[in-house]
This record gives sequence, C-alpha cells and structure tokens, in this order.
Amino acid sequence: MTNLPRTALRRLPLRPRPCVGESTPGYLLRVAHANGYETPRALWSALRQWNYPLDKVIRIFLRLPKEKLADLLGPCPAYTGVVGNLPDGMRVDDFNHHEFRWCPQCLAESEFVRAIWEIKLYCVCATHRTVLTDRCPCCQSSQPMMRGALARCECGANLAVGNGPPASAALTTLHDALIAGLECRRTGGLLDMPPAHWLRLVIYFGQFGLARPLSRPGQVAGLHQLPTALALATATGDLLTDWPSRFHALLAQFQGSAPAATRLGHAFGRLYQALYRDLAAPCFQFLRDAFEAYLNEHWFGLLAKRNRRLRTSTVDQHPRQSLRRLATNAESGKRVIKHLASAGGIDGTATTLASGRTTWAFPDAAQPQLKTLLSDSMNFSDARKLLGISKRRMHELIDAKVLRAWVDRNSAQAAAWLLRKSDVLALTQIGRASDMIAPDVHRQTVSPRQVLKAWKLEPGEFPAIVRAAKSGALRLVRQPVEGGRLCDLLLGSFELDGWIKAGRPQLDLFLSVDSAASKLGLKQQVAYDLVRNGLLATVHGDTRALRGRRVPVKAVEDFGAAYVSLADLAKIRGVGVRRALAELPTTPICGPTVDGTRQYFYRRSSLLAAP
Repeated sequence: MTNLPRTALRRLPLRPRPCVGESTPGYLLRVAHANGYETPRALWSALRQWNYPLDKVIRIFLRLPKEKLADLLGPCPAYTGVVGNLPDGMRVDDFNHHEFRWCPQCLAESEFVRAIWEIKLYCVCATHRTVLTDRCPCCQSSQPMMRGALARCECGANLAVGNGPPASAALTTLHDALIAGLECRRTGGLLDMPPAHWLRLVIYFGQFGLARPLSRPGQVAGLHQLPTALALATATGDLLTDWPSRFHALLAQFQGSAPAATRLGHAFGRLYQALYRDLAAPCFQFLRDAFEAYLNEHWFGLLAKRNRRLRTSTVDQHPRQSLRRLATNAESGKRVIKHLASAGGIDGTATTLASGRTTWAFPDAAQPQLKTLLSDSMNFSDARKLLGISKRRMHELIDAKVLRAWVDRNSAQAAAWLLRKSDVLALTQIGRASDMIAPDVHRQTVSPRQVLKAWKLEPGEFPAIVRAAKSGALRLVRQPVEGGRLCDLLLGSFELDGWIKAGRPQLDLFLSVDSAASKLGLKQQVAYDLVRNGLLATVHGDTRALRGRRVPVKAVEDFGAAYVSLADLAKIRGVGVRRALAELPTTPICGPTVDGTRQYFYRRSSLLAAP
C-alpha cells in the first residue's frame, strides 16, 4: 500500500461494504454505480493501471480487511484475469455470466446480487420457497448481468416487485441440499454432497427424467437460461422423490423399450454409462445401489462375473442362474430342462442373440420346481412297460389327455417323451377306490388286452374305456393285484359291450346314397346329383361302423316334404312330361336344362304360391 501514491486513494470516495453471500460481479457493480462509473469494467479500467490483483486493488482502494473479502463469492469478471472465490470443486463454467436471475422479495429486502443466484442450476429461492425470475414484469425482457441499475429494467420497471411461482416440495428439497453443501453442513441424506457433485448429479442424472432425454449426457445447451435449468432441476427432484420407487419406474421404462436386450448397456443405454462412469464418485453410490437392487428383482437375464462395474455381492445374489448351473445343481440334462421350460413346466426366460444363439436364465425358484417335476416324470418306454400296452395305444392315451406329458415330442421337437409319472401310476390303481361288480363264475370277463386284440374298437374308444374305468362308470369285476398292469384289469364282457354300443351312433338312422335313392324311388345317378347340389343332406362318417358319405333318414323325409319331381306332377295332371314342363307356372329348381341334373324337381312352396 505504501507503493501507491496517496492521490490514488481518493479515486473511490464511496466505499460500500460487501454483504454476506454477495457475488463478486454484483459487488463491483454496486461499487461502480456508487462512484459514478457506468459499469464495473469502466471502474476496472480506471484501477488496472496499478497492475495489482483484483483482491489487492479492492482492499487498497476500498480499505477492506481480508475477512470482508471472504463474504464475496463467485467468479470475478473475465476481464480482471482473476478466478475469484469459488466453492470447493466448482468451476467458473458453473456460474451464469449472461442473464440475471433474482428473487423479487429478496431484492426488495436488500438490494444486492446473491452469489447463489448466479449458479446456472440454482432456480429456487430457499428463503421464500419460490422460483426465481429472469424476466422484467412489464416488458418481459431478459436482464443482462451488467447493467445500469441493479433493481431497474431499461424500460423503467421495478424488478423488486411481485413474487415468483411457488416451488414444489421436491424442488425445494433439492435446493436445500445445495445450500447445505455451500455452507459445509452435513445432512446425512441422499444429497449430502459438495456443491460440485450436486451440480453433476443434476446435469448427468436429471436429464433422464425429461420427456426427451438428451443424446449426450452432461452436455446441456442453454443451461444459463432459467427454463432450461428449471426443467432439469425439476426432473432431478422428481426422480429423487419417494426414492427409489420413481427411479425404478424409470428403469422399467428403459427395459420395456428394449425387451430383447441381453446386455445392461443395451437395455439401459446412456443411463447405465452415467451411473458407473459419469457419476462414479462415492457420494453417488446410492444411485448404483438402487440400480443393482432393481436388477436383482427385475432383470430377467444373467449378470456375468466379468462385469467389473457391478459389485461382486450383486452378481452373487442375483436370483437368476444359467442353464448349465441349473442342470448341474439338479443333476439333469440341459436339453430336458430347455424342453420343460419351453412347455411352461418351470420358470425360465429364453433370449435369442443376434448370432442366433439362445441363452436361458432361470430364477432360483426354478430349481425346486425342476426337482419336483423330475421326481414326477417317466419316460415313454418305462410307462408303456408298466401299463403293458403298445406304442400305438400309448399315443392314443396321450392324444386324449389321459396321460399328460411334461415334454411332448410332437410339439417340442424333443428326442424323447417325458410323461407325468402320477398319471401313469393312477392307471395302475384303477378300481381300488371304486365299487366293483361281485365276482360270479358264470359272468364272462374280458381284459383290455383281449379287447385291443380281438374287438374292433373305433378311434378314441380305448381312451374312453380307460377314462370310464378310472372314473367308475365301468366297474371292475376283480380287484387288481398290487402293481397290476392296465392290460390285466378284468371288466364285465356284457357291461363293456353295452357301454361301447351305447356310445356308438345308431346305424338305423343313416342310409347310404343308394338306399336313399331307392327309398325316394329315384335312380342312383339322380340321388348323387341331388347330393352334389346340396338338395339332399348328407354326413361324412369316419368310424368303422359309419364310414363314408351317409344320408340321415330325416334328410330323406325332409327332401320328400320340400320337393316334387316333374314326373310325379305330370302323372297327377294326366299329361306328358313335356307338356307339364311347359304348362307349369314356375321354374324348376334343378333339371337337365338348369344345372345338368338328370331329372326336373320343383319346390312345393313355389308351386303353392303360383297363381
């Protein structure tokens, strides 16, 4: 101070004191206006000739002690060449150098610029719980940082009037954490972190809560504008509310948008990179803990141990296991497990990779399911030997669902069948819990073996017999021996024959086409023409007793009641066929000149309606 001439001390006659929390550019603006300079830059141009640092110039010309300079926060103007008093870890780029933000109530209480207003992502007044303002209430123009009057717009409007909109609880909680970090207070909550990390959290994490997430995390254009910063801060506060429920909902959206993704990077994209690369500091561990908790609950795939980003405990506790591990633990073949999972017997998720290879992931609950299922399984050969029936009859029982299959060769394209052991054993226990016919030496009995060998059963009748015997509709004559085979059961011959005949169609209700023609008094060719034209109804039988095209007796009666031949009409009139054809007032429904039928027929209803 002794090196400066005494005349220099008289250049600043007015020396206002800094306010606690005042920004350095704002303080220089107040000093410049108090001493007649239009801008702080003009003030600096007058003082820079002494080639002293800004802090020393301020102390000399304003006679400020060093402890008073500590009240000034924020970066110094770029033209000074001095960084300024920045909170720990914060950079000059974190502060706004373009547009002025303010709280009208705070500005009305004391007219100075708060340093915290200049932080780009600071949008809420912590004192009044309102959103900051960046527009003139009259002309709606933005306010530059350096201007003529602090609380006046160029249009003359007072900037210290009115109130900003109230801030949400999530937004105020988020900003309270920033203030606590600036004041070096420990809160013990999720957001207990230095200001620099708070800013990084909002920039890299909050963008994923926006309607359209940014393509490049951390690179936010127009962050010095209040609407952009407010949207980012609001999205961050919303994601942190009711932690981690909303964050898990966001992860579910990412996973739902890529349902076929098998890698975490593909499923969660930029968010996954942001959590483990951009937000790698220890204070962000709560984000990774919530993410890994979601994976252990909802990630359908596997977590490989080669993934170095995830914690080892997360990988070890993940409730999914590979096909190989499940096969080893259950002592079963991998192919059998895949068929069981495809059939829905056990829980499992198959994912087809881009290479065409399919990977499987099974929950921990699949292991006891598999053990239970395997204990209730039997292959095709053992089941056939236990029941004592042929392969063809086994397939009949399977097709009729009398025997159910865990693995079906027809649908699963498996190499072998896997039947339900309980269904097979149930067929060996037929009759043990049902009433039986009293044994009689004169009663004729027959076994399923004899029925299959000598009786002519229609398709589907053997499974029906087994089902009826199982339900008690067909009673056994003798109690089967322990472990007896299905083919060795004894049924009453007359009871079984009557039961089979009762289930077959009654043959006297159907006629062949030739018999129907004879009954109608027509030639066979005429009857076939009527069948072809749909005038004579038929059914198609596929049983041995009713095979081929058959005419129901009722259809013959309905045809005779609905149609009449030209020959019959000519006989009734006592004229020839040609004259009757010419004299009748209606058109025949079929005939040689109509559709090629060998005989003319008329609809009786049309003849009655004719004049």
